[in-house]
Amino acid sequence: MNRSIHRQRGMTLIGWVMTLVVIGFFALFVIRLTPIYLHYQAISSIMDEVANDPQATSLVAVRDTLSRRLDINELDDLVNARDFKVTRDSEGTKLSIQYQERTGFLANIDLVVSFDKTVTLTTSR
Repeated sequence: MNRSIHRQRGMTLIGWVMTLVVIGFFALFVIRLTPIYLHYQAISSIMDEVANDPQATSLVAVRDTLSRRLDINELDDLVNARDFKVTRDSEGTKLSIQYQERTGFLANIDLVVSFDKTVTLTTSR
């Protein structure tokens, strides 16, 4: 009886393969989503910089600044300055964007992530 207990210790080859498949699945998930969230962080940073830019005093200046910064960060193929909305309300002037980014995951399965960000412009426009 003691002999059979010692033989049953540890994972089998099938157990290791299943564990590696699960780890690989989540690793692929993270690898595919990381660039999308890096793009969002760059766009968010650009919006924060434009919101605090004292030279962006008009709608044209805001769009030019956005366009330049998107081009510098090579994000102009994802979103462009016309995708941003500038609105005024009682709290001030707001710069906002809503967009989706899609990436392939496995075969014909895609991951789609939606983003929505709004910042309040600090200078009057």
